[in-house]
Amino acid sequence: MLSLLKQHMALGRITFQQVFIATVTVIYLFFISWMLKLYLGSETESTENFLTGFYTIVTLLGGLYGLFFVARHWGGWHSNIGKAVIFISFSSLAWSLGDMIWMYYNFVLNVELPYPSWADAAYILVNPFWALGGIFLATATGAIYGLRKVSGKVILLVVPVIAIAVSYYFLITVAQGGVIDLGEGFVEFFFALVYPVGDALILAVVILIYALSYKYFGGKYRFAIQVTLASFLLGYLADFTFSYTTSLGTYYNGDFTDALFATATYVTTLGLALLDSRSVSLRSGVQNRGQVSKMAGLIVEGQLSIMGPMAWEEAQEVDGLSIDVSRNEVYVEGDSREVLGRLVAQYEKLFGRASVEACREAVRPVISQVPSDQIPDMLK
Repeated sequence: MLSLLKQHMALGRITFQQVFIATVTVIYLFFISWMLKLYLGSETESTENFLTGFYTIVTLLGGLYGLFFVARHWGGWHSNIGKAVIFISFSSLAWSLGDMIWMYYNFVLNVELPYPSWADAAYILVNPFWALGGIFLATATGAIYGLRKVSGKVILLVVPVIAIAVSYYFLITVAQGGVIDLGEGFVEFFFALVYPVGDALILAVVILIYALSYKYFGGKYRFAIQVTLASFLLGYLADFTFSYTTSLGTYYNGDFTDALFATATYVTTLGLALLDSRSVSLRSGVQNRGQVSKMAGLIVEGQLSIMGPMAWEEAQEVDGLSIDVSRNEVYVEGDSREVLGRLVAQYEKLFGRASVEACREAVRPVISQVPSDQIPDMLK
């Protein structure tokens, strides 16, 4: 039924991705409008305030869509982009689980949510999952190539210190008046430390990705990854605002803080949806014949580790490259210099210069065995 629906939408030039984005956008705008209505009406303790927590449906849909659709299209655990999508989807599902536990306390048990609670056990997983997703995304942005430079190594050492300092200032000095409430037991102590540490980790990952990959990052999916990284920062800002308003005693359900949380989770969902791609069968162990074809095979295999089945799909678009996916074979036909150049350029469209560097890395073991006049300049 689902595949039939997709076919009908494709015929009408409306994709499943577009329908999904439109749906979650409408839901998000509905809840944001609701929160604005409560603010303008100075409502802080009504039933409607608690009902705004159902904005988590956007978070839940995003996690499920990313895990069961987007990740599969990138090869799931078989590629770095697939792993990134899986971990970011896990973060959305953990967030949504925390929200549902929160609503269970409020609507079913009808009691005030204790701290810490089982909801915190779910929320505490969001930042680590986000961070892991960001780390795997960094393989597409080219951050790993920035690390090979001295300046990159300096950035790697300096950025975490900056992230910790900024997080301490905003989350502890500003939000909590410079006092860390460690509670009276180990559990309270654990959550009091892990929440700000997780926020600092997220800030460090986002800054590192941008600082190390700004010269390499580009291509078709640049905007999708930028949206995803922006969602991390929005989540960081929401956490700070929550800590600040709760310390002042001004937080209420459905307030500006919840609007920020809703926006952060919506943008995360949007980023996952924008990373959606068409799907082809995942293959590995590329075979080829001749040194030039071997170079092409190594390029495709290197891209497989980053983007999964998309690597085959893009290679099939290259003129002069013969692809036999069923037998995992790649052949170069015609002018090898031009064909290899077109292959690299095809991948460059997806992630920019980062893809070019990945291609160079892939052919390094055999490039000395191929005559220089058969190798495109971008691989030298």
